[in-house]
Amino acid sequence: MAHGKKLPPSQQEHVMPASVVVGDVGGGGEAYRARFRPSPNSVFTDYMVENRYEVRPHVFAMPITKTFSFSFQESSTAFVQLAEQTVVWIADWTASRINARPDIPSSIPQGAGWVLLDRRYEPAMIIVGPDGRSPVHRVSGTFTYGRKRGHVFRPNTEPSHPAPPWLDTDGIDRTLGKEVQGIIDIPDPEGLPPPKPAR
Repeated sequence: MAHGKKLPPSQQEHVMPASVVVGDVGGGGEAYRARFRPSPNSVFTDYMVENRYEVRPHVFAMPITKTFSFSFQESSTAFVQLAEQTVVWIADWTASRINARPDIPSSIPQGAGWVLLDRRYEPAMIIVGPDGRSPVHRVSGTFTYGRKRGHVFRPNTEPSHPAPPWLDTDGIDRTLGKEVQGIIDIPDPEGLPPPKPAR
């Protein structure tokens, strides 16, 4: 609606009603315990970290050979595990700051169960900020780790939500939530039972 005029009937049916709710932001009744750490080194123009965990069971699908007179009763594919499960953790990060070099993540993991496999740094070209004189420093990188005991990887407790260096997250659970059946799929169309959960 513009200038107080009503929309024609042909356009009114596409307008969604809006509502504004004013209230405190909460999290399931618990006090929000993350807080900002004020310091001269706190201001960053950009800081982003994304963790990716790749669980590789090394399962290979093999089609079953048959004659033309043979019909499959259960399935037409056999699955074999060629090696024990492995887990790879890939951390992509970017940090940017005006008038100073940004703090970057350490490649040394805090847990002894991870081994650094590869690390990559990508310093970007220094540009001038909006004021026309302040240099903007930006650097990105990728760290890749392997899990020593990939066969006992716990997807609910080991993956972690990253946190910027200026945010105090003491007391906040940064692990993933519980797994719930049916969020990404539907029941099997052939009526087969669901597979057993991964270890």
